[in-house]
Amino acid sequence: MSICVKTLYDVFPEIKAFGCCHEVFGTQHLMCEMLAEEMGICLPAGKAVSFGQNLFWAPEEMPDLHRLKVMRPGLELGTVKKDRFEPAHALALWLKTCKNTETYGADSEEMKAYIHGDVVPSQKKGWCLVCADGYSIGWGKGDGRVLKNHYPKGLRR
Repeated sequence: MSICVKTLYDVFPEIKAFGCCHEVFGTQHLMCEMLAEEMGICLPAGKAVSFGQNLFWAPEEMPDLHRLKVMRPGLELGTVKKDRFEPAHALALWLKTCKNTETYGADSEEMKAYIHGDVVPSQKKGWCLVCADGYSIGWGKGDGRVLKNHYPKGLRR
């Protein structure tokens, strides 16, 4: 969080912020725009909504959900964890492509390893959308040699 708050003060030095940066004066929308730009994705018209550490993208006409219990107020973009942003599996399934995409054949050994939960070879760095024959199925995080698997544990075979 401290990196997010520091970045907020670097971009807007006149802001008087306290608490979690994603809860301050509409910075949720700013974080979503930065995420979209960084990943090379285009979000539809809407507004950012945060619930705790999770960031969602909701339709503009959605009413205020304050004090209501909802499972998902929109498309889950990801979670802020330990001064970093981790994209959500729901975002991966919603996307067709992004700036950093790795595509494998559906019957390839790499895809079998990915679905199993193992690392797969890749020269990509950072968050990478993993696709099987053009269909997005999850995230991997590359270090330039391999993609570390971020496929949900409950879906692995």
